[in-house]
Amino acid sequence: VEHLRVAQVTNLPDAIARLKGRDVWVVGLENVRGARRYDQADLSGPLALVVGSEGQGLRRLVRDRCDLMVYLPMAGKVTSLNAAVAGSVVLYEAWRKRMEERINE
Repeated sequence: VEHLRVAQVTNLPDAIARLKGRDVWVVGLENVRGARRYDQADLSGPLALVVGSEGQGLRRLVRDRCDLMVYLPMAGKVTSLNAAVAGSVVLYEAWRKRMEERINE
């Protein structure tokens, strides 16, 4: 059974440090240099997905503390999705890969 915990924190860099202390892989969602396509990233272990605000994205300090940055490729005139939709797409991909691994065991 998969569980999705959602958290809103006042000090995100500190929260990221605490997650890393619990061996949680912290993945930031933003199209920045060095980011990997979301469907090509290893999202198999315990992870926390950090989604920035619409228009502003993630702050530099938060990006720097992420273990991995991922992005959603866009086509045509659409340059981005809203934060909730983009986060949902990445979370679904993580779930899909986990289900695929279970089926192939």
